[in-house]
Amino acid sequence: MTISTALVPVKTITFWRQTALAGLLGKKSNKFNPQQTQLLNYWVGLSPQQHSPRALKMMGEIIARLDNAGRELVMKAYEFVNREFAGILRKSGKPFIDHLVETAQILVTICESRDSDLLAAALLHDYLEDIVDQSEAAQKKAMRCLAKMFGREVAELVDAETELRKDLDKDPQQMAMASFKKWLSALAKDPRIAVLKAADRLSNMKDLHVFEPAKRHKKARETEDIYVPIMHAMGVWEMRLLLERLALHYLQPKGYAEMAKKYQFEVYRDRQLFEKLANDIKDYLEENGIFAAQVTLRQRDISEVYRSMARDNKTLDDYLNDNPFYLHYILVELRGEAGDCFDAEKVLGQGKLVGGYIYFGNKTINYLANPRLPGQYRALQLFLSKEGKPGRILLNIVTQELNRHNRLGFAALPKEEQLRLKPEWIMRILHDLPGTVSGDEMRALIDEINSPIFVFDKNRKKRELSLGATVLDYIILRETGKVTLSKKVFVNDRPARLDQALNENDSIVIELMTGDLQIPRPITPQWLRLVRTVHSAKFIRGELAKLERTARVALGIQEIEEQAKLYLLTWSNLKNVS
Repeated sequence: MTISTALVPVKTITFWRQTALAGLLGKKSNKFNPQQTQLLNYWVGLSPQQHSPRALKMMGEIIARLDNAGRELVMKAYEFVNREFAGILRKSGKPFIDHLVETAQILVTICESRDSDLLAAALLHDYLEDIVDQSEAAQKKAMRCLAKMFGREVAELVDAETELRKDLDKDPQQMAMASFKKWLSALAKDPRIAVLKAADRLSNMKDLHVFEPAKRHKKARETEDIYVPIMHAMGVWEMRLLLERLALHYLQPKGYAEMAKKYQFEVYRDRQLFEKLANDIKDYLEENGIFAAQVTLRQRDISEVYRSMARDNKTLDDYLNDNPFYLHYILVELRGEAGDCFDAEKVLGQGKLVGGYIYFGNKTINYLANPRLPGQYRALQLFLSKEGKPGRILLNIVTQELNRHNRLGFAALPKEEQLRLKPEWIMRILHDLPGTVSGDEMRALIDEINSPIFVFDKNRKKRELSLGATVLDYIILRETGKVTLSKKVFVNDRPARLDQALNENDSIVIELMTGDLQIPRPITPQWLRLVRTVHSAKFIRGELAKLERTARVALGIQEIEEQAKLYLLTWSNLKNVS
């Protein structure tokens, strides 16, 4: 296939790029096997010498999973970027095209994406930033070009992935925040951008070692603070774990490396024992009429274990002393429906398994009826223990379809459902970001970006609010400077509580106290339970911070007493606990 279009302004191909191209083509490793040559000629019709062998191999993996229409669009994007990025090497010395194709391959293999628009955007995602001239006119012309060639949807995905052009008159941190705000704004319209950005970051993290230590640490911290929480909130577990492992490798190099050696030793030491147990469980289920698709031994991911150690201030030996089976669990995948998981549980509760393991029938955790957030994880969890031995081993019982959803989360949804997800999803993601300085700044963007509902004040003026905002959120957000508790609040002409959630098109009438009054004292931590927006929570904490220390201590004790009442305890009881 051929592409004819007016080329947009591109950066000058310098001498080093020409030299690099000549060196690349002279390598013996650029020989292609017959299958690769046939694939290339069939889809692209260009000479194999014009392609990176690694990129071509990855493209084979990608198009093998697509239908004919999807293959045509993706190969069209590949041919375009292969020509535009010809001869350009990354700092690692690898052809730039390898990174572009790897980003698409990550979406196909890890996220199991078959969305040809998303994959084409992955191949094109660095075109506007690294090839096109950074002038506004050139960028707009390039966007029109991409929309004409690949469709408006692909062009918008590429634009959302592209950082704002550098402005020398602005602070780099401000530019970074502006780019992040642009990305979140686009994310509110098309959440697929999140997995595209994460795939790009995962590919970049694999070559992070070529940069100086300061930049390595900065990128790793950014990955840990932004991309890991976002993938966690989306339920795309494998992507999240891969990103977290790479981030920890650079953020905690010594401690993580030492723990990794211990982890590998412990995992493989008892592997055969647990693999035998998995086979015994499968046989036991089949003998009782439960036919599992597969029963496999799994391990807790090393990054999860390391994070738990840091959180609980424990060593790996501490966990293993409490439960020798801590690093292992068994996954039972059934071919049927979710209800079959309970049949498997019933069978396991009939008696002892081979090897002396028995099921604790009163320890089942039912995530089928009550999915675990984030990602709506669904499974039936139960535990096996060996008589006379400490510890217990976890069994996750799922169907094949549930397991796919648990692994992929957002990525498992059909494209139509993905596009229906709106800003309330972004609010949950931002709420999960760590409490670092950069995280706080990013959270603050939520009030500008996440405004999916509209309500009306007493003058019938439309107001934007975050989904789930309460009456008190409305007062704090909209009565800035003269915030006060109202004598009466009416929502749709009915009296309302301060913690009442507002809905689309609600009409709100607030009768404020007379005079220029601030929120009356004493403000208490309980106010935080009446709000849902980050802005309101920060405002309340700021008001609490203005109090004298003795007053804050008194409020803290009061809050503890309120919580203790739920457990029939008093402050005196708590003070006497050693």
